[in-house]
Amino acid sequence: MTPKEKAEELVYKFADIVDPEMNHDYAKECALTCVEEILEATKQKYRKKAFVFNTETKKSFSYKYVGYWLFTKKEIEKL
Repeated sequence: MTPKEKAEELVYKFADIVDPEMNHDYAKECALTCVEEILEATKQKYRKKAFVFNTETKKSFSYKYVGYWLFTKKEIEKL
């Protein structure tokens, strides 16, 4: 799933959960909060492990994972 597809999915899920006719901007804020929590949890996880497992595999995985969510956040902001 591309970041754009994930962004749309999150916004629509939040709109449906709370109120199908809810304000689109509020659904975006909910989705952004969700993505921020994912980024914060990822930052905490890799900050602690970066010093112990400083291998290319771990580093490239963490960059791809974080990058995916950063692009998703930008796509949510565009909606």
